[in-house]
Amino acid sequence: PKKSKRKDAHRNTSSTFRLLDSMQGISFTIENEFITGSGDPTISTTRSLTLELSYTQSLLHMKSKESFLPFRQLLGLSLRREMRLRAWCAKTKNYETVVQRKTASSLPHLLSLSCACAKAG
Repeated sequence: PKKSKRKDAHRNTSSTFRLLDSMQGISFTIENEFITGSGDPTISTTRSLTLELSYTQSLLHMKSKESFLPFRQLLGLSLRREMRLRAWCAKTKNYETVVQRKTASSLPHLLSLSCACAKAG
């Protein structure tokens, strides 16, 4: 019996993704909570193959602009990220501010970091 090239390509892509995911996949738990308390909090999970270093949040934790944040703290803040976003609230029928907490719940064997940083000014 002949195998379809399309099925073989899909199978190869799928197995490659599973291999990458098992080696580099980071699990995250995401919690969204409305600041006003008007909407119900939501919790979801996601996986990523790359961790984006959070420079902006890290700058807020620095005591002075001339000091440097140790890499371990930058990494820790990136693995436990908190940011404010706007989201639709069904109760108020309006866009409200939410706090999103994104926390790594498992780490991979091989951690891939995105270190891109735009220079201000």
